[in-house]
Amino acid sequence: MNKMSSFLALLVMLGVPQVLIAATAVINDANGTVYEFNSQVVQDVDLVLVSIYEVENRALYPDNIANVVIENGGEKPIVLVLSSYEQVHWAINVTAGVEIKEVILNGYYVHDFSGVSASIVTNKSGVGNYLGACGYSYPYIGGGCDTNVLIDEVENFTGLSLNVFAGSYKASDFAITSGGTPLIDISSNAGTFIEGETINTTLSISNSGGPINADIWVALQLPNGSLYHPYGNPALACSLIPSGQLVADLPLLNYTFPAGSEGEYIWYASISPCDRPYTSHAKDVDTFVVQ
Repeated sequence: MNKMSSFLALLVMLGVPQVLIAATAVINDANGTVYEFNSQVVQDVDLVLVSIYEVENRALYPDNIANVVIENGGEKPIVLVLSSYEQVHWAINVTAGVEIKEVILNGYYVHDFSGVSASIVTNKSGVGNYLGACGYSYPYIGGGCDTNVLIDEVENFTGLSLNVFAGSYKASDFAITSGGTPLIDISSNAGTFIEGETINTTLSISNSGGPINADIWVALQLPNGSLYHPYGNPALACSLIPSGQLVADLPLLNYTFPAGSEGEYIWYASISPCDRPYTSHAKDVDTFVVQ
């Protein structure tokens, strides 16, 4: 005899992550190899080092201009180090919501800047003043621009551990995104069903924060405590979750509960960074009971 199930919609948003996502740095116009480093260090402020030998095309950029755009991807403040052996004018564009604690200019020749208040800029460029003359490769490939020395000096000067490094021999265009708690909104609908019939459910994921590359995990916990992964594991692997729009509607799931399947069922949906698959940053939970 079939019995009507009772659907208990709890839909709990757990907004406190186990760790915060670090900032990111991208070189848009590198001429040659791009060297990147992202650490697992968790700290209240992200230390970001962008380093080149010189701007991409000094003929096209006679004023040695390098453009740096800093976008809002989260609430974590940034200490930003901009380094080049040759002279650079760093044109910095900070979008709304980004907190820059300090900008540090570094290099063998003297640099200047625009776009941010001089009150947050520390100029360590110039002979006798620099933290390191240059360092654009990671790991250090030799040739005199010792990145290891530069990183050590930057960490000693700031008292922070390096979170992000982006380097190349020549480049003039950089995009940095602040880190923090992802503002991910996940909603699931388990529906209402009768034992022995089919449950229809969809999962919608939207992002009201900054863009993030993340895995999306979905599981159904059965009454015996085991987990069923109807969409695979993860449901979406390392997908770009853009800002301010619907990310995905997972396909309609049809699941028939057999006789004797009484008990509590819990839907879990979570999002985690691609490089840290077991650290959930946003979760939804839907609970229902089969009677």
